[in-house]
Amino acid sequence: MGKRLGAGLLCLLLFGGCGGKDMYYVETIGEVAGIGNEAQAYAEDKTRKKDAEYENLEAASSISGEYYYEEGTGKQSAAGEGMSNAVVEIISETAQDMGQKDEINSSILETPGTKTVDLSFFSKMLPGSEVRRMIEMVVYPELPYLNELPLTDGDRKAIEARRNLEGIPPAVEVSFGVLTDNTSVRSFPTWDKSSSEIGSMAFDYFQQTMLTVGEGVAVLHRTADGIWCFVQGETYSGWIETASVAFCSQAEMLNLSRPQQVLVALDQMKLENKNIRMGTVFALENVKEQYYTVRMPSKSEDGTLRIQYVQISKSEPVHEGYLPFDWNLILEQAGKLKGMPYGWGDTGGNMDCSSTMCSVYKCFGIRLPRDTSGQSLMCGIQLEGLAAEEKQEILRGLKPGTLLYMPGHVMMYLGEEEGEPRILHNVTAYSENGDTIYAQQCCITGLDIMRMNGESYWDSLTGAWELCTEP
Repeated sequence: MGKRLGAGLLCLLLFGGCGGKDMYYVETIGEVAGIGNEAQAYAEDKTRKKDAEYENLEAASSISGEYYYEEGTGKQSAAGEGMSNAVVEIISETAQDMGQKDEINSSILETPGTKTVDLSFFSKMLPGSEVRRMIEMVVYPELPYLNELPLTDGDRKAIEARRNLEGIPPAVEVSFGVLTDNTSVRSFPTWDKSSSEIGSMAFDYFQQTMLTVGEGVAVLHRTADGIWCFVQGETYSGWIETASVAFCSQAEMLNLSRPQQVLVALDQMKLENKNIRMGTVFALENVKEQYYTVRMPSKSEDGTLRIQYVQISKSEPVHEGYLPFDWNLILEQAGKLKGMPYGWGDTGGNMDCSSTMCSVYKCFGIRLPRDTSGQSLMCGIQLEGLAAEEKQEILRGLKPGTLLYMPGHVMMYLGEEEGEPRILHNVTAYSENGDTIYAQQCCITGLDIMRMNGESYWDSLTGAWELCTEP
């Protein structure tokens, strides 16, 4: 029998409106344009020691698809007390919880193509040829407009020149830092907008994702004017504004971005005039009766890291430690994002389909691949080629919170309502009963809807990833 939604939880999830758009076309354009970074491959030699130096970096760079950090384990332990601001009582993470999460994170890191990196094993030296290859993996998209004007050959060459490829030395000394605010990651070092059409609905295909305050990055290169830098984060690489980075040692970066004691944001909130997203992790300093004290990154005048101690009231939607791995809690977290506006690559601080799922699972200490293409590689359940009835029977045996995939889109399975499966997904439009519904938000629907390319959701399902298998 399929899992049924409890009346209270179903009411929480369904409250609000629904609608949305399928990302088939926009994700496909992104793939063709090379906007997704395919450069994150893992070192095959697992015996290399952390921060090892290489006598001949250029010779080492000839190893195809290999970068100079060790394959990570994804392990991070963090125990939590009861949640102070929750609808239900939440107990601490158990050792079994942490072990299961460690196993998932390790599996993600070890799977080629997920674009995930463990920065604790990132080398302090890279060959210049490898840095250049990483940057050049993102090619200029074959799209007709720049800033809503026809693209010229001169426009393209000027944007490509901003990468300052001739300024890459033979051996690159990697810098490390922590983000002091939420930061957009761009395909190229520019705020110019590359689009396939003109108008307010046009996506900016230079926009890749958004990294959140407190995340660590490895800085590999800068533009000639120093305004932009090319970075590697845990789940993405690309160009960000240098002003958003507080530079520090690799150890200091890890102390803030991967702390042993964590406080996790369970919903959107404001802190120090910053918009905090669900799943943002704070380094927990101490706990008092009425508030938590966390370590927040800020910058000194010389651009280096300065620690700021900030108090967060226990009335805020935060949790000490990661949430225990329970599918009821996964659904509760997902329900909080219902109505979240859709934003391609997190444009405007909003979320797209895959970042929505990333935010939910971050609350549990799971670092999903950022893109749908990377997440879908983790599917252990194949649905492609099956009839709709066969797919529905398989879904009935899966836990709510399971992620469902089709080309360019990810959804969360919620269970059944009156015998029909329900999904939560952040979309822009779909067709239902012959009508096109434009919602531009995270919503709840059934699977008996149509994509904008005319295919049904049932027919398009290719796989499922059941992360939480506990009863």
